[in-house]
Amino acid sequence: MAANRLPLLGLTLLGLLLSACSQKPTPTARPAQPSQPAYQAVDGVVPRFEPYSRIGNKDYEVLGRRYQVWNDIDSYTEEGIASWYGPGFHGLNTSNGERYDQASLSAAHKNLPLPSYVKVTNLDNGKALIVRVNDRGPFHGNRILDLSFGAATKLGVVAPRHRPGAAGTDQGTGAGQRRRHPGPP
Repeated sequence: MAANRLPLLGLTLLGLLLSACSQKPTPTARPAQPSQPAYQAVDGVVPRFEPYSRIGNKDYEVLGRRYQVWNDIDSYTEEGIASWYGPGFHGLNTSNGERYDQASLSAAHKNLPLPSYVKVTNLDNGKALIVRVNDRGPFHGNRILDLSFGAATKLGVVAPRHRPGAAGTDQGTGAGQRRRHPGPP
């Protein structure tokens, strides 16, 4: 079993997509700004309107499998297994061109447009968090979401500190790292 996989962890994603258009905006056209839902009781990043990124929002192929970006999605709910990634990717570019910060409250998803905001709930402990999706993945196993180390820690998926060498540590054993995957075109 890979060290970064979170076995039997259920996560529920509730789409907080803040795009009012049913198509991807062009650089010269700005979509209408929708009213924002009230999520004051949920910790995490504050959702705000953002146009889709110029890169990372085209259909793509990774490891021989094709993925379609859901640019016309209004809402999304899914329950499944998540993983987290941290030190091995810290400072590298995400699929939308931003620098990955392992302490941020962000996530990677295979199909949601970049950026998107989702409410993630750890079904084991009830902790919920809003994260910003700015990357693609996970591409291994049946996982539905890759959380940043910071988001995974706040959700109680990862203890903030472990001794190096212990199972689940973020240092010493490589836990939380994933293999570098080719990004979308």
